[in-house]
Amino acid sequence: QAIANRLLAESPDNWSRITQAYRLLFGRAPEAMELEHLSQVITRLTDVGDKKTAWLSVIRSMISSNEFLYLD
Repeated sequence: QAIANRLLAESPDNWSRITQAYRLLFGRAPEAMELEHLSQVITRLTDVGDKKTAWLSVIRSMISSNEFLYLD
């Protein structure tokens, strides 16, 4: 919740929020395909719910990913 709140407070739009989320969670910038895909996901989620709930879902999925859990 804290990460989603931070992104919503500090970043003006979805593209910059996605970029910030990748830097915070994965220590890197998102690839173009990742940026486009997450932008579409967030748009779909906000169509059926509120912005905060959409971002909570995205952050939870990122935290559950292999990239977050394991080091290469």
